[in-house]
Amino acid sequence: FLKSGGENPTFHYDFFLCVINFTGLFTNVVAKWPGSTHDSNIFRTSALGRQLEERGGHGLAEGVLLGDSGYACSPFLLSPYSQPQSQSEEQFNRAHKSTRCIIERTFGYLKRRFHVLHSEIRMSPERACTIIVAYFVLHNIAVKFREPESDDINITVEDFDVQEQYRGRENGNAMRRHITDTFF
Repeated sequence: FLKSGGENPTFHYDFFLCVINFTGLFTNVVAKWPGSTHDSNIFRTSALGRQLEERGGHGLAEGVLLGDSGYACSPFLLSPYSQPQSQSEEQFNRAHKSTRCIIERTFGYLKRRFHVLHSEIRMSPERACTIIVAYFVLHNIAVKFREPESDDINITVEDFDVQEQYRGRENGNAMRRHITDTFF
């Protein structure tokens, strides 16, 4: 699951783009871009994005990333249909969105563990990025050691919204169509 966020109101700096696995562990973090940079550009220029682009899609056997509509649909990163035309496409979008709830829940836990993430971090953008990445690492340690999570976090599909629609080259439509036709 792919997510970006964490704009600091003082520096207008988008601190991170993250990949989170199904267990709620951060598996990849990019923390260096200003807030005005589009999510798809951050991903495309990241080491992970370049690596996936170079090797191409290896199909569902190796897995795919799920991103919101701010990302291009590709063989390795599936985004929802921007305008579903059938019931199966709507079902795909619902399944996609509910699966991505894991990332929203993970960020909820992260913010509960580290309350400073609810407010402004009054440091240089570079220093703030380092601190926030440290929170991701500490979160992963807490998950691995099964530290208790707050029970009052209840993220549902309706609690998050999609970002601005991606407007660019589409090259993952065939894989998304295959999944939709096969499973929905």
